[in-house]
Amino acid sequence: LQLLRGDIYYKDLIYRDNPLPYPISGRPAEHIPQFMSADGHGWGFGFRAGLMYKLTKGTIALTAAVPFDITIKGKANLNFLMPRNRTLAYIVGTPEHLFTKGASVKMTTDFETKLNLPASFAVAGSYHPTEKLTVAIDAEMQVWSNFEGLRFDYTNPSAFPIGGTDSATVAFLTAPTVRPVAWKSAGKVALGLKYDWFSKLTLLAGGSLDQGAGRDNQSNLPQLADGGNKLGLNIGGVLHASPRFNCTMVLSYRHQSDMSVTAFY
Repeated sequence: LQLLRGDIYYKDLIYRDNPLPYPISGRPAEHIPQFMSADGHGWGFGFRAGLMYKLTKGTIALTAAVPFDITIKGKANLNFLMPRNRTLAYIVGTPEHLFTKGASVKMTTDFETKLNLPASFAVAGSYHPTEKLTVAIDAEMQVWSNFEGLRFDYTNPSAFPIGGTDSATVAFLTAPTVRPVAWKSAGKVALGLKYDWFSKLTLLAGGSLDQGAGRDNQSNLPQLADGGNKLGLNIGGVLHASPRFNCTMVLSYRHQSDMSVTAFY
């Protein structure tokens, strides 16, 4: 049984649709930038289970880890940069005046979000075809398809600005921040070889393939970046200098797809 703690420190910039009709929402005031920062934590539970079985010439093991959703609460700071339009004049205290005077509207609220971490399932085994050779394999699947991204819901704002207490403006100022992702479950498989060449030297070699949850580049989160599929190769050895001292050297190579941005749309 696991006791899990989740911490979030999150900053974002969102472009909100101007809720008022034309001409107040006419270009370039059709979108209103909102800066937000959230800081909070929460607790949750999970469980991990496994078994290991020893064979005549090897070992096989199965494991599963299932974390439950962690509800995270804390404080959020919201800052709306309202448009300024000198050609329109409205009465002070009305929503129309609020959305045309060019003010910086700042609020502090409570927030709540759920962090749905992925479950994982793994199988591993080792086999000794000869006295000197050991072959090991490890495969794991992480169910990232259940992770839907982050949604911040805001409650208990510190104070609404003058002209911002009507239902439409309140809904605009407290609208949730949603950052969805369309990730897929990701698998990883690794193969390793160990060969005791002679009493003083052991040779090591291995390779791995690690899928990325966002390998189709459909969506990503700066806070949980995914680098796509990754290929790994390793080679090395262990020098048994004495019964109490070993010297190990391993060279590793990692390859992944080119994730550079070539154009903006």
